[in-house]
Amino acid sequence: MCGRFALWSTGTSIPDFKASYNISPGMTTPVLIKESPIKVRLMKWGMGEGIINARSEGIERKSMFKNLISQRRCLVMVNGFYEWKKLNLEGKEEKIPWFIKLKDQPLFFLAGLYNQSGSYVIITTSPNDTLETIHNRMPVIISKDDGDNWLEKNTKMTSVLSLLKPYDGKMISYPVSRDINNPKNDYPSLIKEA
Repeated sequence: MCGRFALWSTGTSIPDFKASYNISPGMTTPVLIKESPIKVRLMKWGMGEGIINARSEGIERKSMFKNLISQRRCLVMVNGFYEWKKLNLEGKEEKIPWFIKLKDQPLFFLAGLYNQSGSYVIITTSPNDTLETIHNRMPVIISKDDGDNWLEKNTKMTSVLSLLKPYDGKMISYPVSRDINNPKNDYPSLIKEA
């Protein structure tokens, strides 16, 4: 799953968006959509009651997502995201937050789906080598080379589905402060290694 992410540098000015190191469900963030030309729009993360992610497996057959995967794909802009690792500390299970980013790309894109009301979900898949020791899911990362194909409404469904895979590039991950657990906390030191 992907339950928090950070976006502080977009490489461009986006009106009405303020950098955040602790983006949580319900917040409004910039996403890319295909409307000739490609546009940046601010949308709310989450559809309905608590639906913030969509599992990639069989997504084209799920009633809630099958129309969106064929016509309403978006790219969610991020500088990094958080996952929580379960650890047994002194006989008690605890969740420790980790920050994950790409090694060579300060800004990257997560696969998303959006609806007419301006809400989106992030698509998740099985973890890659970096994430499998932290969590059993990870967001689908769409490379810059595949971005146009992902957004283009005429892309064949087989090609669209082929992009829903674990990221195979280099990533950096490390534990961070539990201050991230409180959505009201939002400052640069949240992404510092703990």
